[in-house]
Amino acid sequence: MKNKKLAIYLAILYVLSAFCYVSSYLLYTKKYHAQLANISFSDIIIFIFLSAIAESFVVKYKNVGISPGFGITTAATLHFGVFWGMVIVSIGTTLRCVRFQGKTNHLFNTPVYKTLYNISNYSISTYLGGIVFHFILNRNYTTYPIYIFVQYISFVILFLMVNTLIISILVVILSQTNFFDIFSYHLRIGFLNIVYASPFGILLLFLYNSNNILGILVTLLVIITSRYIFKLYLLD
Repeated sequence: MKNKKLAIYLAILYVLSAFCYVSSYLLYTKKYHAQLANISFSDIIIFIFLSAIAESFVVKYKNVGISPGFGITTAATLHFGVFWGMVIVSIGTTLRCVRFQGKTNHLFNTPVYKTLYNISNYSISTYLGGIVFHFILNRNYTTYPIYIFVQYISFVILFLMVNTLIISILVVILSQTNFFDIFSYHLRIGFLNIVYASPFGILLLFLYNSNNILGILVTLLVIITSRYIFKLYLLD
């Protein structure tokens, strides 16, 4: 890689991502061993499938991807915890197939460093967002709806800020543009992405907890259909 700044930045992200995985495993998997023992791996696989499908239906808007996958990430993290949320979004992102400018991008034709960057970005963002989520979860008043709402909003805000920061630094390194302009632009796009994707995550989590398989399939169909509706709206 000729760009030394890019190589150093990616290396830092890879190391941070590895740290987040180890930390989340040690802090959460052991601490919540009883709850994690009840998690079915078939459930994990279902969410990985949903994540891969959602991430594959990215809407390209001004060279920025807007994806319903954030809704799946949120639902997975809130339901399974930070560690498994990171695993689900990382594998789902890796398995996605995105068609852009007449070319289908997938795992086998994407450079390894790009795949690792995507994994690192999502895992770091999920981990840091999950820290606050689990801090609030440990409080005794989490049964109140207002605190459940605070949990969700806290995760969303931190995920958005960290994800935007990681993307913005990468763009600045590649294009030598002003950081604050890039950050504010991607922050606005990220907010649009959240408005677009969050309802899917909330609905999916509710239906999944209700064992409503038909509802989950309908939600998946809505995600697929909404891509084209949203794309038409953006291009209008």
